[in-house]
Amino acid sequence: MALEHLLVSLLIVSLRPVFATTVKEPHWGNWGTVSGCSKTCGFGTEERTRYLIVDGIVNHEKKETQIYQCYLTNCPVDGNWTQWGGWTLCDKICGPGGFQKRVRYCSAPYPSYDGKDCEGPNSETRACVNNTQCPEIPENFDISTCEKNNDTVWCASHLQCVNKEQVCDRVLHCHDGSDESMCTDKTKNRIQRKENNRLRTEKIKTEVKESKMMKKKKRIQRGKKYKVKKEEEKANHKEIMK
Repeated sequence: MALEHLLVSLLIVSLRPVFATTVKEPHWGNWGTVSGCSKTCGFGTEERTRYLIVDGIVNHEKKETQIYQCYLTNCPVDGNWTQWGGWTLCDKICGPGGFQKRVRYCSAPYPSYDGKDCEGPNSETRACVNNTQCPEIPENFDISTCEKNNDTVWCASHLQCVNKEQVCDRVLHCHDGSDESMCTDKTKNRIQRKENNRLRTEKIKTEVKESKMMKKKKRIQRGKKYKVKKEEEKANHKEIMK
């Protein structure tokens, strides 16, 4: 009976449930929501984060962060002035009372995306001192010839006229200088082309002259070298003959 009682006791003990403790491995939690863009315009960054979970507890010191580039809209660009341009020629070709003008542009950069316009004027004027004296109307000038002669051109004042050939010839003939200031762009271009051709011809002549001088100089140098060489050969021959 004692043995049977012992076996039953052992059987009861072996049938008791055993509760094992399960340890969970650390793992990353889910990614959080993406933050808003760091900039209100242009390029910025946005990010999202997840945390390490240990034994079911979130460890806020252990985290991973993903960063993305974001772009919402173009930033406003304020306009800015360019440098001032050069002063124009005096609007009067001779005598006092003339003015010059210079301009600048709101294009460095242009205002865009609701940016501010440039502030201030885009042009300036100043009085110009013209040291060129206007010619006087000849004492024996007869204004009636201006109406009778088709080869003349009225000066701007209509107090004098000059021959058509005298217009835009780079010499002042009208008492107000209008025979030069009235030149059209076409006429100015023609005069400029003529001047450019003259300068080009002079340059070619100079280059040809310099080229001839250089060739002559090289010939002289070659002749001198040849003469020296012959003299050296002659001297060597004499030494050999001795």
